[in-house]
Amino acid sequence: KPECQITRERINGVDYLVCSAVANPKECNFTWSLKSGNDSIDQQGELRDGKSYLLLDTSVTNYRTYVCVANNSIDFSNPCERGVP
Repeated sequence: KPECQITRERINGVDYLVCSAVANPKECNFTWSLKSGNDSIDQQGELRDGKSYLLLDTSVTNYRTYVCVANNSIDFSNPCERGVP
C-alpha cells in the first residue's frame, strides 16, 4: 500500500504543505484533513507532478496538525501527519 510523507515548501513566497507518496501503481489521489475534530479545511490540495500541494492558511495562528492520506487503485496509505505552529 502507499506510504506518504508531508514536507513544507515555500514557493514564490507562499507556504505549502506537500504530500507525496511511494506507491505501486504510483498514480495516487490525496486527501487532506486536520487532526483536530473541531477544525476543518475547505480546500483540497492541488495535484502537481504526482504530489499534492496544500496552500497553508497563514491567517490561522493556532497550532494545527495536518493529515494526508494517499490512495491508489489498490489501497489507502496510513495517514501521515505534520504539525504546523
